[in-house]
Amino acid sequence: MRNSFRNVVLLLALVLSVSLSAAEEAVQWQDLSAPERKVLTPLEDKWKTLSPQRQQRLRKGAARWQG
Repeated sequence: MRNSFRNVVLLLALVLSVSLSAAEEAVQWQDLSAPERKVLTPLEDKWKTLSPQRQQRLRKGAARWQG
């Protein structure tokens, strides 16, 4: 029983740490470069609601469009 509780606590700690690290990767709209903002303008209103992973994928896409 004690091991089960410990495992649940460890699992919750892992989930929380993953969530916090993802939140740390979020990019604010104003922190994007001018060329990135230009390419991603259609997403400006939704930018802060996008997951950090989605933001990073879109930034990579914007870099390809610029190149």
